[in-house]
Amino acid sequence: MGVHRGRGRRGAAGALVVLAALAVGCGNDEPAAGTQPPATDPAPNTEPTKPTDPPSSTGPSTPSGSGIDLTGRAFIVTDTDGHEPVPGSQLRVSFDERGLGGTGGCNSFDGPRWVVESDVLRLDGPIGMTAMACEPTALMDQDAWLARFLSGEPTVALDGDTLTLENGDVTITLVDEEVAEPDRQLEGTTWVLEGIIDGDAVSSVPAGTPIPTLTFTGTDLTVDTGCNTGGGTYAVDGDGLAVSPLRLTRMACSEPAGNELERTVVRTLEGRLTFEIDADVLTLTSGGRGLTYRAMDSGPPATS
Repeated sequence: MGVHRGRGRRGAAGALVVLAALAVGCGNDEPAAGTQPPATDPAPNTEPTKPTDPPSSTGPSTPSGSGIDLTGRAFIVTDTDGHEPVPGSQLRVSFDERGLGGTGGCNSFDGPRWVVESDVLRLDGPIGMTAMACEPTALMDQDAWLARFLSGEPTVALDGDTLTLENGDVTITLVDEEVAEPDRQLEGTTWVLEGIIDGDAVSSVPAGTPIPTLTFTGTDLTVDTGCNTGGGTYAVDGDGLAVSPLRLTRMACSEPAGNELERTVVRTLEGRLTFEIDADVLTLTSGGRGLTYRAMDSGPPATS
């Protein structure tokens, strides 16, 4: 079945909020040429050594002597020393060719370009982040903490699938997500709605509304909109997903927000979609609309 990992990006990028800035140091000035000897003597080789260039803003790189290449890899935090994570939260960091990505357990950040230079992670700008509200609110504080940590030029050590980042008194140990948490299967997983995509914005499920779910079994799609249940059929073609018109019960939702959420889910699901699975997150998109779901056993979804 055509399931594709979206390395380093979870869902669609939301409205960005600047959280931290990092000043990137300038390179050394070009040294002056050496003094030429008398013409009667053989001229010695006085060509100066070219200084090391500063981190480039055109993309990630692995400078000579670093030996650490993180490009295209994503990691899950498995241990922290010097910081107590929010219980039940999951922190991730990814090193995409387009920039740094990740989450502190609530919002996703879409960071600047990065470079590992002399075993130090450096960013060439501030980290931006989506602006969903989460419960507990400590998750949002943890998002900001992780952004500050990564912006503070932590040292980097890579041993196979284990990445270690150290910044001051805090050390974070991470494991490649393909080892720590392989992609879930589309079929047989109960997917819980986590986010609603509208253009470049991502919003959370309205507070107090029942959470919609999806289950794919064979060619049958089972849908719970939070108010009504039912389903239809589906077919997979590469990263495409074709869904038949849905047949649902017709109970009234107890809250207006539930009615609107149901309409959004049904309108997005019917027809042809593009889908992507990244570890335990399923993203369904159609035009400028979309839905993000998380596997049910991966913890509670964000709420507003």
